[in-house]
Amino acid sequence: MLGWTLGFSLYYFFCHIVYTDMIRFCSQTHTYGWKKLLFNNGTYVFYTIYAIAVFNFLFGNIIHPAPEEWTTQISRNCGMVENTQFDDPETENFRSFKLASTIVTSYLGLIVEQRYMGTHKYKQF
Repeated sequence: MLGWTLGFSLYYFFCHIVYTDMIRFCSQTHTYGWKKLLFNNGTYVFYTIYAIAVFNFLFGNIIHPAPEEWTTQISRNCGMVENTQFDDPETENFRSFKLASTIVTSYLGLIVEQRYMGTHKYKQF
């Protein structure tokens, strides 16, 4: 039930509350300066989420590391998987935080596309 509620909340938030602001911002990226492109409400939220992820990694890895028994057992269980190099649970979780790189490269792609490729002329897409 929690998954359905979270999914509906995200859908409603992005499709009904912030949709027009996102479309307006994305269609006008070519008119903004670099300062506005790098420091706006969306990037502030991203920077905050990424800072929380780094804090969680540091807290889990440095301040509160996994017990040695866990690490040994996980290495034993995951050692049979091909092309796997296991460090510790927190490092593996942080490495799998691929959403951050996806968001950053998508945003940079939008900037490059709007500014240098001229796609801002095609408003119907």
